[in-house]
Amino acid sequence: MKKSILILMFVFILSFSSYAAMDAVTPFCEHQGYAIDRENLKCVFDDGNSCDIGDFYSGDCGVEYVKDFPCVESGEFVFHFEECCDGLMSHIKGGYIGQPMCKPITVGNMVTSIDFFKVSRMIFPIVVLLVIFIGAIYFFKRRKNEST
Repeated sequence: MKKSILILMFVFILSFSSYAAMDAVTPFCEHQGYAIDRENLKCVFDDGNSCDIGDFYSGDCGVEYVKDFPCVESGEFVFHFEECCDGLMSHIKGGYIGQPMCKPITVGNMVTSIDFFKVSRMIFPIVVLLVIFIGAIYFFKRRKNEST
């Protein structure tokens, strides 16, 4: 029983770490043209001052260092804190997970982009709930078998 609980905890923790890997805090600092102190997780500005990268991203620190981003051209990758140039939209092929790209606005691009964002927001909670559900069933079946 202890082994199954440890496996369930490992899968649960692993799912959170892979979700956190998609964070845009570091690219926000880098796209501003600043260095990152990875040891202390700080965005280091040109004058030597620094902020926690999360605080800089959220606007709680270093607001005076934030620069305007130029629009992203067609065929280039775009982060959610950037905007595509006029006539372009952020697009990722339906069913794929990854970095979206600026592409010309077409009906096909609009449909698959909308579908992707609806689905991608649902994947993580569904996977976590599914793992918890399967773990609970396994735990109760094993407990029932041990008691008989």
